[in-house]
Amino acid sequence: MKQRKLHAQSPVGEIRISWAKKFKKVFWTESKLERDYINLLLFTTDVIDVECQPEAFTIFFNDKKRRYTPDFRVTYSDRIEIIEIKYEEELNKIEFLEKAVFLKAYFEQKNLVFRVITESTIRVGSRAINYQKLKSALLYEPPEQEFEQLKQSLPTGNLSNTELSQHLASISIKNGFIQRALAHNLLSADLSAPWAKLQISWSN
Repeated sequence: MKQRKLHAQSPVGEIRISWAKKFKKVFWTESKLERDYINLLLFTTDVIDVECQPEAFTIFFNDKKRRYTPDFRVTYSDRIEIIEIKYEEELNKIEFLEKAVFLKAYFEQKNLVFRVITESTIRVGSRAINYQKLKSALLYEPPEQEFEQLKQSLPTGNLSNTELSQHLASISIKNGFIQRALAHNLLSADLSAPWAKLQISWSN
């Protein structure tokens, strides 16, 4: 599906451009919240594809013909979702509520799921900050050799970020390993916690 091209500046906000290796494409996002949503999708395993500002739909809303361009079209393994990104403070506006109800019914007829997603879903604790920190690690291959070295020294673990960093230094593995291993699911942690307070685990 053809995507709407954004220019150097949008009336909505600053345009942010980033490359996503997972989806093999560049994304133009109009806000930090949209950027954080893309990062969330990068770490959502059943997301197959994402289109930012996809082709507009022609709708008849309140007796007027209009063009509606979603913020995102997200393809999952079992469904397609049409996504509108909003801050929670915008949800109580009557005009938006009426439009959201209309769009939900409109897309149901097309076997598509319409969803409004806010910062309460995207920014859970420190998760968005941590995903932004881990995003660049996805450009690199999983650090499997270093992970095997870690497992030989500690077959299983449940250490704080600081404790794991200290242990890695003792076996000559650089700190960048933590980011790469978390990004590629070799290590696991509750990423809603602040980075410095992460409790990191792994198993043999």
